[in-house]
Order: sequence, then structure tokens, then C-alpha cells
Amino acid sequence: MIPELKQLVENELTSGEKLLWCAQPDADKFISSIVPASVVWLSGLFLFCVGVMGQAGDRQAAVLPGLIGLLVLVALIGVLEIIFVPLRARQTVYALTDKRAFILTIRSRFTHDESGRTQLYGKNLVSEQKNTPGQFYLSNLPAQLIFAFLAVDVVISAARRFDVFVALGFVFVVAGWMLHWYQDLRLPLARFRDTPKVTYSVGDLLVSIEDMPYDDISSLSIRKTKNDRADIFVRSKNRGVLRLKCATDVAKALAILDQNHPKKTTPSKTADEEKGAS
Repeated sequence: MIPELKQLVENELTSGEKLLWCAQPDADKFISSIVPASVVWLSGLFLFCVGVMGQAGDRQAAVLPGLIGLLVLVALIGVLEIIFVPLRARQTVYALTDKRAFILTIRSRFTHDESGRTQLYGKNLVSEQKNTPGQFYLSNLPAQLIFAFLAVDVVISAARRFDVFVALGFVFVVAGWMLHWYQDLRLPLARFRDTPKVTYSVGDLLVSIEDMPYDDISSLSIRKTKNDRADIFVRSKNRGVLRLKCATDVAKALAILDQNHPKKTTPSKTADEEKGAS
């Protein structure tokens, strides 16, 4: 862990609050978690474009540039996600105290000159994102309406003139979208929204905090992987979900959560356990 992250965590603690555990997520694991959904989604889009080309007939020359541009744009977005998500993970730390769980992330730096940086104490409020259910639905409604419109249009087109590539492409796109929902526990319901986020300036750093007091926790969902890694989703009835993705040193973290939250925990089977069950 880079020293300034540890110092920022200590600066975040309130009077009398005791730090019990902190660890950075596995940045490399983030890449492997992103790739499957991206590959499925992009494959579906490619098949869909092939089907559209087949239905274009004499208009293929006019349709082709637009489809190629769409594929390149989506592929570029996927590449940028694979690059920047792990970089953000390296600037993130998960922490458990005797009062709450929180995620601290360095969002940006006002300067890259560390020669004058001494102590990162004190913080100035920059913004507060409450992320209420109403805000969640307002921000997600446009995308959901667009997807619903496209789904209806594809179904109507398939009923008029069925094309196997269009049908398979649409199924793969939906599968990739749903896989992403499953991996990040981001169902299109307000109770699965992100927890409120507060952004501070600390020295020359811009830092965001997402936290969940233990009293607000309703359940825990845990997806264990190998090498003491896991995705931990801390759920609340009123504050959304705190997502500790690709967490490391999870044995200690889970022991602390079980001790401070002695309610129901929902573990997910590992890949090895699922194979054994089958």
C-alpha cells in the first residue's frame, strides 16, 4: 500500500474510532473480472452488426461505415475500461473500523510534485452525492428506456424477418449486460445503488469516501475466489450497496464483519465448489 493511502485512512478516522483492517483491492483481478462481460457484449454486438448487414441488401455500402464506427467505438471504450479501472483500484483502499466499513479513493491530484508534501491532515468538503432512490431512477431511466425501445424494435424486426445473427447478437448483448449486473450486484433497483459518496480535498489530493455504518447493514453477500480474495457486497436497506470488489486479506475482514454484524451472511459458491456440486 502506498504510504499516502494509509495516511489518508488514518485522517478519515473520527475521534475514538479504531482501525481494525485495511487493504487495497487486487488490481490485476479487476482486469479478469471485466473481460468476460466485455467479450460477451462485444461478441453480441458483432453478430448483431453482421445480421444488420445481411438485411441491408443494396444499402450495405451505406450501412457498413456506421457499423464499423460503432464496433470501433465500443471496443475503444472496453480497452479504456481495462486500462483505467485497475489504475483506479491502485488508488483505492478498503477499511473496517469498530464503527463502519468504508472505501477511500484518490480521485485526482492537483500536482504531481511530492517534494512539498508533508502531512495529509484535515479535509475540506468539495461535494456530497446523496444518491437517493429518486436520483438513482432519474439517472438510470434514460438508459433503461433506450434499451427497452431497442429490445422491442429487435423483437418486431425478428417477427417480420427473422435473422439468426440478429437474434444471437441480441441474446449475447443481453447476456453480457446481465453478467455485468451479476458481477457487480448492480440490478436496476434502487436498493442496489451505490452508497452516498462524499468528496474532500486533502492537501493536494481529491479524495472520495463511501461508508456504511454497521448499524445500517442489512446483509452481506460474499463471492470468494482463490488466494484469500473475495468480492464483498455490504448491503443496506436505505443506503444502497458498498462494493468491496476484489478485496484481499478477506479472512480477517470477514471475521471483523461477522463480529460487528452478527446477522445473516449470504456466501456465494466458489468455482471449485460449483464443479464439485455438479
